[in-house]
Parts: sequence; structure tokens; C-alpha cells
Amino acid sequence: MSEPEPQTILGHLTSVGEELTQVIGHLNKAERHLWHANNLAVIEGRPSVHVEFLHCEVQALTQIVGETVFELVRKSAEVEAKSKG
Repeated sequence: MSEPEPQTILGHLTSVGEELTQVIGHLNKAERHLWHANNLAVIEGRPSVHVEFLHCEVQALTQIVGETVFELVRKSAEVEAKSKG
């Protein structure tokens, strides 16, 4: 059973924050897999430059999403404050 849709702006913004937080969790898991893949590539004597590149890309995505969550919290507070006068 799915959760009901939020009925307020703040409710929707909160849902966005929750979804983005889950994205960060998934990106962190992907980063761990890339870290392990890089280690195995080095141990096995295989090229690791492509894995390292992907690792950096995932780190950049994680930072972007994290900054977006921070900005979302700030903007949500502004929206809520203005709605109360």
C-alpha cells in the first residue's frame, strides 16, 4: 500500500528531501562497489583508470545531491515562514 500524496507545499518538499536522501544512500553504496572494484583491479593487475573515473563521478553526484538537499531544507524553511506571515 502506497503512502497518500502530501497535501501541502511543505509536505511535497519534505517528500523530495526524503527521496534525495535515499538517492545519497544508493550513491554511497555504488561508491563502495567502485572502491572495491578499483582495489580488485589493482590486485589483479588490470587497468583501474576507468573505475577511478567512475568513482570520481559518483562522488561528484553525491556532493551535488547533498548540496541540493541542503538548499531544499533552506528553501522549505523560507516557504514555511512566508506562509505563516
